[in-house]
Amino acid sequence: MRAEPGPIDGALPSVLAWLGVAGAAGGFWWWVRAGSRALRRKGSADGQAIVRLSSQALTPHASVHAVRWNGEEYLLACTSQEITLVSRRPTSATEDA
Repeated sequence: MRAEPGPIDGALPSVLAWLGVAGAAGGFWWWVRAGSRALRRKGSADGQAIVRLSSQALTPHASVHAVRWNGEEYLLACTSQEITLVSRRPTSATEDA
């Protein structure tokens, strides 16, 4: 004759299921992070990475940002509605290094 399963015996499958879900979520998180790191390395190796040089808030909803991308520096004005290119200039070889 078999005894009735106790509360611990009945909880074991649900605990294992939650551990599996947590492991899958952790694996997915690691996979996404590893992929973004690889993209950053690839972009910076060929000079295609966007580098924020500085930022300055003007109002709670407006700011300006200096960025370097693809051998040029850009000054961007940003609001909650749009982004405007204020200025751009080529980056000299000494600034790239």
